[in-house]
Amino acid sequence: MQEIGETRNAMAEGFMDQLQKFIDKNKRDDHYWILVHAKRLRGQGVDGKTTFRQVFAKMNCEPPALLSTMRIFVDNKKGSYVMEVFPYDIPTDESLYEAGEVVPEVYESSFKLPAGSIKHA
Repeated sequence: MQEIGETRNAMAEGFMDQLQKFIDKNKRDDHYWILVHAKRLRGQGVDGKTTFRQVFAKMNCEPPALLSTMRIFVDNKKGSYVMEVFPYDIPTDESLYEAGEVVPEVYESSFKLPAGSIKHA
């Protein structure tokens, strides 16, 4: 029988293992950013539903704070990193916006990534 938190802990361990492998692969770079996001797979899962995979993208500049992503600043000289998480389910007061209206900060952040700044692993 599964205990509370067992799946969450296994997923977190898998993520941290993947992050460590990514950092080890890029240990020659002094510092850089990692943007972690989900990418839709072309096919569908066994149950016919859309499936996604986690993507680690190395960036030379600071990525904007986008919902449903993580950004990680890696400083190999210090041997450290700083992780920021931007969940998709941030509670908001929807009465502040009319239906279909774009949140200005999210719209503006989509233009902050310079062309060619993302390198997928």
